[in-house]
Amino acid sequence: MTAPMLSDIESIQPFSSALAPTPDTACSAHGWKACQRPLVAEAVLREPSGTLVRYRRVCRHWLTTQIKAAQYLDERRIALPD
Repeated sequence: MTAPMLSDIESIQPFSSALAPTPDTACSAHGWKACQRPLVAEAVLREPSGTLVRYRRVCRHWLTTQIKAAQYLDERRIALPD
């Protein structure tokens, strides 16, 4: 289980198809060395300070293990690409 995320999810926009990670397109949540999973969506988070943070490419693992992200996907019935 991952540590609770302090930020709130503003939006999650799934890609039409998953992208293979490369050094230029790493998972924004994990970074290149930590994550080499396919990238499936863009996520915008609102930090407790109110600052918006845009994660241009995130993997399915991050979206489904971060409780707030998983709840956001479930509540809105957002499907992620395979």
